[in-house]
Amino acid sequence: MIEIPSYKRVGFYLSSFIFLLIIVVYLFFSISENKPEWPKPSYTLYDKFNNAAVVSENGLCSEIGRNIMVEGGNSIDAAIAVQVCIGVTNFHSSGIGGGFIMVFYDKKSKKCITINAREVAPLKSSKSMYMNETENSLIGWKSIGVPGEIHGLWTAYKKYGSKKIPWSRLLEPSINLANNGFPISKSVERFIKVRENELENFPELKQYLTNPVTKKYYMDGDIMKRQSLGKTLHDLAYSNDPMYLFYRGYIGRVISRDITQNGGYITIQDLYEYSSIVDEDPIIVNSLGKNLTMCGCKPPSGFVVTQSIVSIINEKYKNKKIIDLNNPKLYHRIIEAQKFAYSQRTKLGDIKFVETAEFVMNYMKSDKFIQNVVKNLPEKAQNLKYYTDDLYFDNMDNGTSHLSVIDNEGNAVSLTSTINREFGSLCLSKELGIIWNDQMDDFSSPGFSNSFGYPPSPSNFISPKKRPMSSMSPMIVYNNYSGEVRLVIGASGGSFIISSVAQATMRNLIFNQTIKEAIDAPRFHNQFIPSLTKYEDGVPDSITTILQMKNHQSLMKVQKFKNNVIGLEKRDDGFIYGATDPRIAIHNYPTGF
Repeated sequence: MIEIPSYKRVGFYLSSFIFLLIIVVYLFFSISENKPEWPKPSYTLYDKFNNAAVVSENGLCSEIGRNIMVEGGNSIDAAIAVQVCIGVTNFHSSGIGGGFIMVFYDKKSKKCITINAREVAPLKSSKSMYMNETENSLIGWKSIGVPGEIHGLWTAYKKYGSKKIPWSRLLEPSINLANNGFPISKSVERFIKVRENELENFPELKQYLTNPVTKKYYMDGDIMKRQSLGKTLHDLAYSNDPMYLFYRGYIGRVISRDITQNGGYITIQDLYEYSSIVDEDPIIVNSLGKNLTMCGCKPPSGFVVTQSIVSIINEKYKNKKIIDLNNPKLYHRIIEAQKFAYSQRTKLGDIKFVETAEFVMNYMKSDKFIQNVVKNLPEKAQNLKYYTDDLYFDNMDNGTSHLSVIDNEGNAVSLTSTINREFGSLCLSKELGIIWNDQMDDFSSPGFSNSFGYPPSPSNFISPKKRPMSSMSPMIVYNNYSGEVRLVIGASGGSFIISSVAQATMRNLIFNQTIKEAIDAPRFHNQFIPSLTKYEDGVPDSITTILQMKNHQSLMKVQKFKNNVIGLEKRDDGFIYGATDPRIAIHNYPTGF
């Protein structure tokens, strides 16, 4: 056997190592330099309008809002009409059995106002009420929070409506749809299948979702009538005080009877004491420059988390004239910005109940927080303790629906509504035709760590009359100098709302993409816990490869996120542009005049 001298062996190994290194470097830079291929534009309609526009998660409902504005109604009137319609047609995610958060912008005064009509915990609630019965917070009569939608809509109408359109006129189109029928969407069909097994334990809702003609669950294109709900809406439409009727009158008595007789917690006293919150001093953020102001609702809304992601990326790239959308480093920074922002979410809660929540809110919208995050954006993904010392988890919300409106006077509404999970609690008030929320599941409960071993967030523990923390982030961006609305945006999709609204907003306002391009673009989602970034099919492999190899990001590819961004933008040419999201199978499109 011929023995190779040691110095030659070393030389051989060194040469082999250098050769392999050259190959790796070559492949690395080949991936970097080749222009990534992004998906082509989606099939969704992208349209522009001269005076006014509305976009929601159902085209029929958007048309109703348009007609209200043609008749002289303002954005508030249109939003009410659209929202009631959404509750009729998209009843898997929204309705008068739930609640909403609204942002309203009045151009004349350049003033932004929010209405928080989120559900609240019943008076009989306690932080440990579900400790031995966790299932009861997810499903059934004990999971229902006190509904806020009717209180919030009537409050908006009385305080900020045009005074030109009768309340009854806003509800009439939805009454007609409920009584005479409307087409079921693919989305409703899909979510019936999602909860098909659970429906076996809720025979009233099962029957309600069964087509009397086919004797099967409703499918895409089937015509459904909701005549019991039509009667309830008719009574609310022609009442002198629909708020009294729903919360203190005969409807309220039926609600409390149905819920208490089935073991739920809501009584007539809960309904009597419910109140939506009007805030004329909401969160105002001027971090974008160019005289642009972002406006949204205080916690328990997720807006303060959403705006911080946008502000971090804007601060990082504010001196860049051209931003390379093919550079993997951009997406690494977007992911890291999400981690920093979501890490603070567990410290937030209903600011009327959580003393520290207002401090955290103010910190998250401060220059100090944004600049500190930008300074500490790492080149590689870090362990969780790098982003915060307080490791808690929150129950993440689900479902929701969104609508955006700009009227011909330049006023705007951004409104996100919910009954939480698909078909909420699965509980139906048969006489009223109302499907009830399961909003109590949005709270955290002590004593239960999540699957990663992290304890629940005390800021989101249950308390009577408290609102649970939410990801809902309806937002309006306006020019604080000219008064013109620039962007009206929001999303459905539970915990994905924050990351989705943030990315669509930064693409539109920072990367200068159209609202359609911004909504269509594949997205990344990292909610801090778990420490995993989901990304959509369509993100080029060349980008994700570098994110994993160079930036050490832990990634998981999904076909598409199950959420829906809805947006209107007003550009310098004076036109309003609208777009919807191709991700959700609902017949929706922007409309206006």
